[in-house]
Amino acid sequence: MVIPKLPKAAGTGPLAKVWEKEEIDKKWAESSWAKKREQQQRRRALTDFERFKVMRLKKQVSRGCKTRHEGGYEVTSILTWMMQANFETQKAFAKIRASAKA
Repeated sequence: MVIPKLPKAAGTGPLAKVWEKEEIDKKWAESSWAKKREQQQRRRALTDFERFKVMRLKKQVSRGCKTRHEGGYEVTSILTWMMQANFETQKAFAKIRASAKA
């Protein structure tokens, strides 16, 4: 991220003013690098059981499973999937697996 027309010897005061004016914090939060770092931090904070659930959900997503969401189907992120998974979805997956084995 570049702050245009910033003097080379700018102190913290002028830099802070330009930083706020250019909304660098907002631009950083929207960057893919910041999003990846946030996801890494969330993953580091997971317990063993939560890591296990994420592993299982990643396997389901890689197989192309979708979740029903407000009238339509959409593939969701792993953590969102974990929060939205319900009994009906699991029952549907069991039926699919049973039909695949038959």
